[in-house]
Amino acid sequence: MKNSKLSQFFYLVVIIVLGAVLVIYPGDTLTVAVKVLGAGLLISAIVAIVSLLVRKDSVEMAVFPWVGAIVTAIAGLVILLNPELIISVFPIIAGSGIILYGAFGFMHAISYKKSGFTGWQVSLVFSLLTVGFGILIVANPFGTATIIVRLIGIILIYNSVSEIWFRILKK
Repeated sequence: MKNSKLSQFFYLVVIIVLGAVLVIYPGDTLTVAVKVLGAGLLISAIVAIVSLLVRKDSVEMAVFPWVGAIVTAIAGLVILLNPELIISVFPIIAGSGIILYGAFGFMHAISYKKSGFTGWQVSLVFSLLTVGFGILIVANPFGTATIIVRLIGIILIYNSVSEIWFRILKK
């Protein structure tokens, strides 16, 4: 049982260190993660191409596996050579979705008002805040991504410290 607690403690310490890295170096961490994704795609494509070259099956010589492997290789190279582009695209998509969600909330708030529901103002305020956050994300995608990485780091640290306190140190 003591061995289990010790290994759990070291695991949580590693998570705390990872969280600290995310908080201290959010941009670099995000760039490294995206580059690892790009390298993974490129390696996957190379393996697929080599596999296609080695096999002489008529099924494997079809066009679709080659197209898939080449598209994957191109995607991997683009991600490796320009990680900032990829990092900025995700927040734009997420921010656009948040804006739409807020717009639907706004329409619901107006509908609540017309229906005579009390408390429609709360729905209106939250929908407008949601739209505002979506616009903020779209307007500053890289900065927003950095903030999100920092928040993830803070959450990892908090959860791990809590876990150490409640499960390991408390008896």
